[in-house]
Amino acid sequence: MFIRSSQILSFLDLRSTNLTDAGLIALCEGLIGNQTLFHINLSKNDITSSSVEKFAPILYKTGITELDLSLNPLGNNGVRCLAENLFERIYDERRGSTSHGLKCKLMKLNLSETKFQEHGGYHLFKNLIEFHSMSTLILDYNQFETKNIQMMANYVKHSRLHTFSINYCKLGDAGGVALGEALSQASSIREVRAMHNEFRDSTARAFA
Repeated sequence: MFIRSSQILSFLDLRSTNLTDAGLIALCEGLIGNQTLFHINLSKNDITSSSVEKFAPILYKTGITELDLSLNPLGNNGVRCLAENLFERIYDERRGSTSHGLKCKLMKLNLSETKFQEHGGYHLFKNLIEFHSMSTLILDYNQFETKNIQMMANYVKHSRLHTFSINYCKLGDAGGVALGEALSQASSIREVRAMHNEFRDSTARAFA
């Protein structure tokens, strides 16, 4: 009951604590309605899509602005679920469709090495392009497929990101060129980290 009742807790670091899906689901009960906790680090645990399906839909009810889920096996389904819940999802029975309600307060998201690929990346960028509050996005050590590269570039071009990290994502030269061209139209980017992506000289020209 500590998180639920606290009116001063702002930072919670639970990385490398052998936390499983059951642990994250238990935390959800305390997180709902807490508006003082802004940073939560859940890195390097054993959190999968099973608990993200419970955690993601309550994000808009919390005050969390910085979330670290790196080094957890979220996979495509976990990343998709998280992305689809950046906004409250409101189902309209009459129309049979879902619309956006309140958005969560996330500004910094770390999804490094969360084992998502093309499907997860597609849903991530599709939803992020409508979410303008993100200032730092870290996606290191994930595998980007060809179809995701253009979606990534389109998101970066229209985003309000200050920091974008995409180290070790095997973008290749085509990805580097697309990223460079997108960055030339991004108005707020201050820091780009793109190490070990098999770029060539054409990427350097696009960045120039």
